[in-house]
Amino acid sequence: MKKVIILLILFMATTATGCKFIVPSTPQKPSQPAKPMEEPLPQLEEDAPLPEEEAPLPEESPEQRISDDGILRFPEGTITLLAYEDEMNLPETLGMPLVEETIVLENADTFTGSYEKTLIYQDARLVLFSPPQDGQRFYLISIETENENVTTNRGITLGDTLEDMQQAYPEVTRSLDGTTGTDGRYEMMFQENPYTYLLFYVEEGKVIKIQLLHEFA
Repeated sequence: MKKVIILLILFMATTATGCKFIVPSTPQKPSQPAKPMEEPLPQLEEDAPLPEEEAPLPEESPEQRISDDGILRFPEGTITLLAYEDEMNLPETLGMPLVEETIVLENADTFTGSYEKTLIYQDARLVLFSPPQDGQRFYLISIETENENVTTNRGITLGDTLEDMQQAYPEVTRSLDGTTGTDGRYEMMFQENPYTYLLFYVEEGKVIKIQLLHEFA
């Protein structure tokens, strides 16, 4: 009976004061700290192929620097200004020279020690050049001919008139060679090479000689 009275007293006291019995909640496991976001691994770049070693450009031959106007056509073949001797097959085109002479240039400024070869035929004269470090391979720097069968790339041959030549080569000009009148030397300078010329020699109104010439600056 005492216990009942005590419980009633406690109940009444609790109700009057507004106190509540605190029922312990079920213990919760402490929350785990969130995992930090993993940064994506940097994508491994594929090994870039090593740059291929550039092959050296082929050495430009002198013939590649002249236009078709630098060609003379003979019955047995063609002769090209600035072309190498071994590329033109001169024996087949012109036969064997009457005279062949090779000299070493002296007192020629930057060309001292270079080689110059002269080939003389019955109706043509050729001059070829080789630098000091070579002396074996020569290229053509001059050809003058009085061969009646030779023609230029535009069809002019010996015996054609001055008017025919000027019509085929309107860019040709009278050379300042000290002569007067219409007879004399006429020249056309190649645009791609300011020291290279096609020359016509006129006498009595007709072409009597044709020359291709390369001069060094």
